[in-house]
Amino acid sequence: MLNLPQDFPITTDTLLTSLKALQLPSLLKRGMLGLTQQKTGRFRADQDIDDMARLVYAPTAILLRFIATTPGLALPLLFPTPREFLKTLRSAFPTEPDLQEISLPLGLEKSAASRWNRGLNSRPYTSAQVLMALITADSARIVERWQIVTRMAALEAELRGIDLATAGSWGDRPQAWIPRLKKDSQPNIH
Repeated sequence: MLNLPQDFPITTDTLLTSLKALQLPSLLKRGMLGLTQQKTGRFRADQDIDDMARLVYAPTAILLRFIATTPGLALPLLFPTPREFLKTLRSAFPTEPDLQEISLPLGLEKSAASRWNRGLNSRPYTSAQVLMALITADSARIVERWQIVTRMAALEAELRGIDLATAGSWGDRPQAWIPRLKKDSQPNIH
């Protein structure tokens, strides 16, 4: 089980701790989070920078929060294309969600789902693709899982100071450095 702070955004420090806690082979853990061995090593080197931590990309942060709050997940072997994900997700609801309401909870810019719907830009971040696969893997739980992802995205956005109701994206790339959570402080863990 992952212990993630509820009162602090997901940083590379949290990501590295989560990598150790995930009960999966290293290659699979890094792969589903879109990490290479070199990037993981760079994050470890960044831990030497006093009092600062780098925010992880929003899709990765949301994926970690989803994994931490959703027991019994099984990583599917088949991943939907973004267009297949849109079709499956929208058909699971009595009233189809607006395309612009779909991208931000996945940690992507607001217009991504509109592009997918037109068959454009069909390669989102790896962690967003994993989220899509986990949400749609069990057809009986799509709505429930989407609601969890939406809540986790709202939490992460709030902790980053982003208002998803008015935002068009999650911010600049590369992600910002923020003051590190102090080792002696007690975060609110879920």
